[in-house]
Amino acid sequence: MMQDIKDDKLTEPNLLDMRIGVPGALMLSKRLVFNGSLSTLGVRNNDITGDGAALQLAEAVLKHPCINKVNTIMMQDIKDGKVAELDLRGKRIRVPGAIVLSKLLAFSRSAGR
Repeated sequence: MMQDIKDDKLTEPNLLDMRIGVPGALMLSKRLVFNGSLSTLGVRNNDITGDGAALQLAEAVLKHPCINKVNTIMMQDIKDGKVAELDLRGKRIRVPGAIVLSKLLAFSRSAGR
C-alpha cells in the first residue's frame, strides 16, 4: 500500500488498525511527498508513538496540497474558519491527529472563538 501512495494510485487509503508503528509513520511521511491526489488519510490505532514520527507525519500531512481529512478531522473546514466548536469526544485522534489539529487551530480564524 505504501508504494501505491507513492505512485499516486490511492486517494483515500485506510490505514486504520494496520499497526504501522513509528517506522511505518516515517515511511508514510516520505511517500506523501510524491502523492498529489491523496484527499483522506486514516491512521488511527497504528502505534505511532513519540513526538518525532508523529510530528514528521503531521507536517507531511499539513504540507500536502490535497489532504482535507485526517482520521475524523475535516482539515479544510478548520483552515477556512468554518468550525466554531470542535467536539473530539470518541474521535481517538491520538498523537498525530493532535499535532495536526494543534497546528491547524493555530492558523484558524475560528480558533479564538
